[in-house]
Amino acid sequence: MLESGKMMLEDSSSEEDHSVIVEDEENGSSTGENGAVAVTHSSDSSDSIQIAKSESRAVLTAKLVVYTALSFLAIATAAGTWYYVSEDETSAFEAQFAVYGDELLQSANEKATVLFQQLHTLSTGITSRVLDSKNEWPFFSMPHFYKKTDEFGKLLESNIILYAPIVHTSKRDAWLNWVNTSQEDIFFDTFGPADAALMQPVHNEIQNISPEIVAATNLTLLPEDEYLLPVLQYGSGALSSGLINTDLNTHPVLQRVLLDVIKSEHTIFSEYTDLKFLLDFTKADEYASTPRSVIAQPVFDRFDDSVSVNGTKRSVVGVLVAVEAWRNILKSSRPTQVQGFTVHVYDSCGQDMTYVIRGELAEFIGNGDLHDTRYSDMPRRAEFAVASRYDGPDYDENRHCEFSFAVYPSQEYESTFHTGKPFLYAAMLIAVFFTTTLVFAVYDWMVRRRQEKVMGAAQRTTAIVHSLFPKAVGERLIAEADKKAALKAGGKNDNKRGNRLEMFAAGMNKNSADEDDPYFMSEDPIADFFTSTTIMFADIVGFTAWSSTREPKQVFTLLETIYQEFDTTANRRGVFKVETVGDCYVAVAGLPQPRKDHAVVMARFARDCMYRFQALCPQLEMTLGPDTADLAIRVGLHSGPVTAGVLRGERARFQLFGDTMNTASRMESTSRAHKIQISQDTADLLQEANKNHWCYKRTDLVQAKGKGMMQTYWLDLQGAKGSSTSDHSKHDKETATSSNSSQDKIHSKSSNKEAKRTKMRVPRTIEADEMRQKQDRLIRWNVEILTKLLILVQERRVAAKTKVDSPEKIRRLEHVITKGGNLVLDEVENIIKLPPYTPAKLSAEKTPHQQAAQALSESVKDQLHTFITEVASMYHNNPFHNFEHASHVAMSVVKLMSRIIAPTIEVDGKTVDTDQTLHDHTYGITSDPMTQFACALSAIIHDLDHSGVPNALLVKEQNPLAIRYQNKSVAEQNSVDLAWGLLMQERYRDLRSVIYKTEAEVKRFRQLLVNTVMATDIVDQDLGAQRKKRWADAFSEGVTMDTNPADTINRKATIVLEHLIQASDVAHTMQHFQIYQKWNSRLFQEMYRAYKQGRSDKDPSEFWYQGEIGFFEFYIIPLANKLKDCGVFGVSSDEYLNYATRNKREWMARGHQIVEEFKEEALLAAASEEDEEDEEDEQEQQPKEPKQVAEAEQQTTSSFQEVREDGDDEDDNDKACDESSSMHKEEMEDFRDEEEPVMAVAALRSKVHLTTI
Repeated sequence: MLESGKMMLEDSSSEEDHSVIVEDEENGSSTGENGAVAVTHSSDSSDSIQIAKSESRAVLTAKLVVYTALSFLAIATAAGTWYYVSEDETSAFEAQFAVYGDELLQSANEKATVLFQQLHTLSTGITSRVLDSKNEWPFFSMPHFYKKTDEFGKLLESNIILYAPIVHTSKRDAWLNWVNTSQEDIFFDTFGPADAALMQPVHNEIQNISPEIVAATNLTLLPEDEYLLPVLQYGSGALSSGLINTDLNTHPVLQRVLLDVIKSEHTIFSEYTDLKFLLDFTKADEYASTPRSVIAQPVFDRFDDSVSVNGTKRSVVGVLVAVEAWRNILKSSRPTQVQGFTVHVYDSCGQDMTYVIRGELAEFIGNGDLHDTRYSDMPRRAEFAVASRYDGPDYDENRHCEFSFAVYPSQEYESTFHTGKPFLYAAMLIAVFFTTTLVFAVYDWMVRRRQEKVMGAAQRTTAIVHSLFPKAVGERLIAEADKKAALKAGGKNDNKRGNRLEMFAAGMNKNSADEDDPYFMSEDPIADFFTSTTIMFADIVGFTAWSSTREPKQVFTLLETIYQEFDTTANRRGVFKVETVGDCYVAVAGLPQPRKDHAVVMARFARDCMYRFQALCPQLEMTLGPDTADLAIRVGLHSGPVTAGVLRGERARFQLFGDTMNTASRMESTSRAHKIQISQDTADLLQEANKNHWCYKRTDLVQAKGKGMMQTYWLDLQGAKGSSTSDHSKHDKETATSSNSSQDKIHSKSSNKEAKRTKMRVPRTIEADEMRQKQDRLIRWNVEILTKLLILVQERRVAAKTKVDSPEKIRRLEHVITKGGNLVLDEVENIIKLPPYTPAKLSAEKTPHQQAAQALSESVKDQLHTFITEVASMYHNNPFHNFEHASHVAMSVVKLMSRIIAPTIEVDGKTVDTDQTLHDHTYGITSDPMTQFACALSAIIHDLDHSGVPNALLVKEQNPLAIRYQNKSVAEQNSVDLAWGLLMQERYRDLRSVIYKTEAEVKRFRQLLVNTVMATDIVDQDLGAQRKKRWADAFSEGVTMDTNPADTINRKATIVLEHLIQASDVAHTMQHFQIYQKWNSRLFQEMYRAYKQGRSDKDPSEFWYQGEIGFFEFYIIPLANKLKDCGVFGVSSDEYLNYATRNKREWMARGHQIVEEFKEEALLAAASEEDEEDEEDEQEQQPKEPKQVAEAEQQTTSSFQEVREDGDDEDDNDKACDESSSMHKEEMEDFRDEEEPVMAVAALRSKVHLTTI
């Protein structure tokens, strides 16, 4: 049951006859009105789909499990590795800290022990000296005290060491007297001989410490008035004697320490306090504000501590005081290993402070315990200076403090152990697992891609098979291929490998099966017989000639576009496409599924193809160039039985065999452009289907090869898409123009004449409208070509970072060129300097980021279109020298530019093709888009305002243009001046600003235009001699004209560009013979018209045959050889030379007959022109409104008045051109006097031909 469908009514001319196509949207099939299937599409089996989905789900699940397991294993392994490596680093950190912390504590205690020992040694020395000298205490100064203290300071880095004797108050005066009298000895013993003389006298009285210093301690002095402790000697590094006679007992901290020393008779380590006032008398210390403690050592009056004879005990008679900074005590003995230890120093008196050890330095960071609490469970503790602690009997005034250390690590120290290895090892493991997973994924992707390729290849093969063969045939072919593959897999396996082309050439890739292949011979051929079919042959008229002027990609663009439309229509109509042979399209209706309405379906399909072709060609002309819209299609239909099947072997194809195929082919070859010719059998079937109004009998019988004379019919589906009876009657009287068949050759001359006369009688309004549409298409195509080149010009300029000149500077140069008054001919240069090669510029040109920025503005596009439109309007309606021919030359220029190639070079065995190679090989032409733009523009303007007669006639007639240009290259110089003047108008300012932006670019653009346009004048002897010399200078072996290599390259580029434009100007002679014949005919008509007007004395038909031969021999073939010799244009040079040789050969064989046809066409054209003149005279006799006359005159002359400042009037030019018409006669007389009459005629033909180009 069909769920939905749609009906297409194809014929509105007959109410009772409607063919219906019903499309099944569910299964993709369609059936005709008789129930036969028209189009079928294979559908996938539901079981296969379910199996595929199930297998895909299973594979996907397995892959997910593998990926999940690998991911989990990678994460777990990485986490475990990170944990164990981190723990190892932590253990190393803790163990190392324990070692270094204990070493730090041990070092501090060792320093304290050494300090105590040194003080004890100094104390013993003082006692010994006093005993030896028999002096009375306290009146004694230690000799060489400065030496002892210096050694002491260097060893322990103590800041200052003082000796203060105990002076009882009863001996105060005696002390002062002794100090005053022994001052010099004291200075000498204390400071040494060098510094003693610099010291100031001591105080006459014992000095108390400053009350401000005492107040800063926040302590009060004890009521101690029994004795004094005046400083007698001190070091190290003393700066003044101001400390002598200063009573230390007047400082609260020192007072308590000294009292403890005196009472305990033991070394005391005081609490830390600020003792900066003592340091003012010694050398400067940058750490003056750091906490310090006092180490007080008692000095005894004798060594023996037993009771003496007189009952007295040993007593303390003085005190040695050392001021020591805690930073010196805590300095590490391992400066490189200890970085960031925190040392908490605390004592039994309630004081504590914190230091940070960094290498050799101990930095005080503040009072209190400031260690990092994260390491509170890791302290290394030790008591400080245990050996020096007092362990005697207690006394009431026991006030000395006992210190302890606690060493902690810090984040800074721990960071030295955390090297990132845990993350590194974990990352490495993850990387290993990731790589494994990636390898697995890549392998899976490769397998999947291989499977997709295999599946895609299978699907494409199936699609191709189904597109080439009917469904049943395709499935059978696939089944047979599967069986053969199974047999090969079970049998022998041919493992030969190699290049397929080489294998094919060597006979390894055979079309026939091996003799020992039992399967191939066991299967029957795939073939069937169909009794009722209709076959269509459709051929593109003029395709071979058209393709000879195009690039390969343009040829395939046309065929693919046209045949894709045909394929789409075939699928819609239910027609089976059989094949395409060249430009011939073959299709059939009625197989593989038989249908009764096959003739009707094929008729409609042929009609659709005809209209689609006619609609597409004008559209394609804007991209594929001139003459594309002139292509036509001719179709032939025939109905009958046919044998259809697959011709197996290599590249098997579905083919049709039988007389029906041959007859259908004859229907196409004898058909005409824009016509569908059907056989009698097809016409009968259409009449049986009540379509007799579609057919009308052809008036003449057709001579078909192998068939004899046949009566055929023209197919006309009335009322469909604008076809009309008048159109068909018009086409019925035209002759076929295809170059692909020999039918053109069998038409009689009378038939040709009648067709031409009929063509001449086409209404002028219709012909003018067609010409206008064609010219509009040519304008759009030229604009499109120039637009692409302008974009490249902009991209090159931006990539080269060209510094633009000011607009005023550019306008001044434009004015100089335009108003200079020099002849264009005088501007021809031997060398045009092209930009040098720069790798950065060329590579930047290729980068895609420039494309959007370099798009042309709308104003530039509009101005370019307007400019080309005005150029087209300035061409006259000449048969040859017209805008169509200029477009043909431009197309040849673009084709040659696109064919420029670089030679293949091998470097280290590798083939390379670089921009540098291409630039050097083409002499810089391919590297400069402006050169390409200028050449294309020169081709468009090179015949601007051409009058249709050669320069020699203009000179002979003393035409004002000839006088103006001094009788040299008249038409060419006029074209350059007109085009340049038009371009220089203010309305094209934006366009000019894109073409050039610097003075150098203006000059190069102008030189390129001048040289290339002047190169089209191949008659001027001076220009020809200059070009020959330049060619010889540039390409002759052993000739070096330039010392500068750049000039040599530019010289070659200049002459190559000139020959490029010359070859393009006569490209029709080096293309397909039909193209050559077309433009040759037009040139003949142009010259014959001049002859009929009386401007030329000689009938061109009298010398045209021999003249063309001379033209080929003396100019065309040598020019093609030069294109090949310069080595720039690749295969195009061979193509041009081959076409030129073949065209000359064919002209020699058929030229006489063709000249007669040319003359007949010229006579018909002349008669038509006379009729038109008569009509114009009749219209002119009718009165016109003054306004209309003024508008017509203004429209005729406006373009030229804007361009040429001297205002030459067109009527004056025509009048001057009519004054003389004897040039050709005189030249013929000159050439008749030559010794070789044949060569003279050839030379004359060449000269006449060349002067018209």
